[in-house]
Amino acid sequence: MAETPERKKYMLFSAPYIESPRVIIVRDDIKDPLDISKLKGLKVAMIKNYAIGALLREAHPRQTFEDVSDAISGLK
Repeated sequence: MAETPERKKYMLFSAPYIESPRVIIVRDDIKDPLDISKLKGLKVAMIKNYAIGALLREAHPRQTFEDVSDAISGLK
């Protein structure tokens, strides 16, 4: 479970035992390197209730994100 400000209110977190990279998956016609600042105006799907979604929404409040139920739904 990843640490977020909301989760810190009711959980105690230790140092991570494992780390998992976060990635941006795009159509195969996108060739340029991307970061969150280059996604303005694009549909960005994130799996609902994942910590990265809460962290990205907090850090980038002007970006529009769409919640999906799972990775397959997001890819579709």
